[in-house]
Parts: sequence; structure tokens; C-alpha cells
Amino acid sequence: MRYKLRWKKSARDQLTNEWRNAADRNAATLASHVIETTLAAAPHLQGESRAGNDRFWVVEPLTVTYEVRDADRVVRILRIGHL
Repeated sequence: MRYKLRWKKSARDQLTNEWRNAADRNAATLASHVIETTLAAAPHLQGESRAGNDRFWVVEPLTVTYEVRDADRVVRILRIGHL
């Protein structure tokens, strides 16, 4: 069973800014796609655990902090950054 992705508005804005400022926009686009498809399928298998239900994952050139809510099968993307 897949997870639904929910983006905080600030995380979506961060992704837009990272893409606009990326040295390689194709790499940023690919990383975003990998983040979305992989987290929808298996969010617990990616990245490192943080406080609470938060996890941190690097998909070069991006980083993502996200929260997994198993009860309602939702992954909430909290922050996007870059290396």
C-alpha cells in the first residue's frame, strides 16, 4: 500500500528556490522525482531517523526532511535543502 505525499507550503517553496538556483536543473528535477516516487512507496527504508517521526535523506543535490504518519499512510515533506 502506497503513502500519500503532502508538502508543507514552505517545503514546496524551498524546492522551487533550489531548482531555480541549481547549477544543474536536470539533477534537481531528477532528485525531486526520486524523492516523491520513493517516499510514496517505502518512506521507512530511506534516510536516517530523527526526533519523533522525522527522517532526513540526501538525494543529491537535494536534502529532504520528512515525517511519516503510518496511521493515515501519509508522508509529509517538511523541508528541502541542498548539499
